[in-house]
Amino acid sequence: MNITLRKIFWWVVLAIGSGASVAFAGFAIAVVAFGKEWPSHGEAFLWPAFGVPLAVVSQWRLRLCYRELPMPGSGKWQLSLADALAVMLISGTLCAIFRALMPEWFLTVGLPHSVGCGLVLPIGMMLARRKDIISWKIRYVYAVGFSIGSVGAFVTGALALALVVSTVSMRISPFKAIHEIYFSESLQLWERIFFRTSLVLVVIGPLVVAAAHLIGRTEQCHQD
Repeated sequence: MNITLRKIFWWVVLAIGSGASVAFAGFAIAVVAFGKEWPSHGEAFLWPAFGVPLAVVSQWRLRLCYRELPMPGSGKWQLSLADALAVMLISGTLCAIFRALMPEWFLTVGLPHSVGCGLVLPIGMMLARRKDIISWKIRYVYAVGFSIGSVGAFVTGALALALVVSTVSMRISPFKAIHEIYFSESLQLWERIFFRTSLVLVVIGPLVVAAAHLIGRTEQCHQD
């Protein structure tokens, strides 16, 4: 398999494994914090049972892939003061956008997504500097796309593993598992909206990153 395709494959596996592991950690924290009882069935524990090994193996394979074909760029993993201020400004802007788009679901859907994007945003900034993206406009657009796509990928990864777990534990087809999650009353309405929002972010994120690359190439052509 081509090295680029291998990177994409293992990044997808990492999103599935890490997303499921983080989702289970959040579930466990919520159970402890609100004094709820653990579910009597063991389906919830299948998330870390599948997710943690997938995350560990994918990280190991990604290291091997990047040793074989290193990431382009010679910059350093660092943030300037301007980048740090931009992170706070962009995070607040994303929060305002989510609040404007979904005022009724902001606390249960918009706020977790916007906070997640804000937490991943500094990584996107540092990655842009590592790629030697000098223009601040391109760097910030790239970081926004990276953060949006990453959050969407992690949540969608958790959903993907949930579909696998549901298929295995309930012995139903994947199509029926998808129907149970998206269209039946087995989940609350806000949970279905939460997953659908993540799928939208998975689509928007790469488009924004592609727009950043397009802007960079356009500016380079004008300079030449």
